[in-house]
Amino acid sequence: MKYFLILTSALFFLTLSCAAQKRTALQDLDDIRRAYEQGKYLQALAKLKVAEKQSKKTGPELLYLKILLQKAILPPADDDAFYSQIEQFDSLEELRDNCKIYLHFYGPSNAESPKLKKVQQILLDLREYPVAKVQFDELMHLRKIQKKHSD
Repeated sequence: MKYFLILTSALFFLTLSCAAQKRTALQDLDDIRRAYEQGKYLQALAKLKVAEKQSKKTGPELLYLKILLQKAILPPADDDAFYSQIEQFDSLEELRDNCKIYLHFYGPSNAESPKLKKVQQILLDLREYPVAKVQFDELMHLRKIQKKHSD
């Protein structure tokens, strides 16, 4: 009987802990969505990274928000700001990878989902950007030369 009470108590506290973590994760998602809708993309991305570390995995909703945020902070392909730092290409590659992961794992079961269509559109929009790092480096170098000659 004593062991039964100990086991029941442990199970109760474990269930309580899981419920609290789930509630915190939902609050985090709401905070991230709110920051995104307010145009506070960097703040939302920072909150998203914390939420990913806490949850130890990225579910479909978190990955979808990450894709939206990464796209929102990515400068346009014809903007000099995009070619100012090599890290921009790394961000672009991460965004492409996240879109492919989302479509692979969550696409087949949600073929008519508006979120799926949005991710597909983002991936299509990324065709305007360089595909290879060599291409990015060449364009970055050319833009620097053009900028020197125009000054």
